Amino acid sequence: MPLASGIQHTDSTSKGSVDSKAPSSNDAPDVPEPMSDTQSDDYYLGQVDKLTQGTWFEMVEEGKQGFRCRLAAIIKKSGRYIFVNRSGTKVAEETRDSLALALEHGSLNQLDDGMLFDRALESVIGNLRTGHSSVG
Repeated sequence: MPLASGIQHTDSTSKGSVDSKAPSSNDAPDVPEPMSDTQSDDYYLGQVDKLTQGTWFEMVEEGKQGFRCRLAAIIKKSGRYIFVNRSGTKVAEETRDSLALALEHGSLNQLDDGMLFDRALESVIGNLRTGHSSVG
């Protein structure tokens, strides 16, 4: 089942152009070529293949607020990816193709481990300060 790339090609020629000369390769700006559907599919499937157990994500369901979840298990035999919330409760079960599509459309975003660690550390320090100041 081919995934939709979401990349649309728009015609950048203006209707009022007087110069009918086609731009040469030297005139064109350095803009990367858009990926074909197959290249896009392969890219996101490759990203799914690189996922590791324990990675945190934000899932955004259409019309709902996003929530954080962790990739708890990768079951290679059945091609299933199991996600749990902070409490360890299963919140989603996806296939390789559905994950690639979610990554492509932005409904699944991998969170930066460094950012998560920094926020957790700030929370602990804040709790220690609050606890320490109420003791005295």
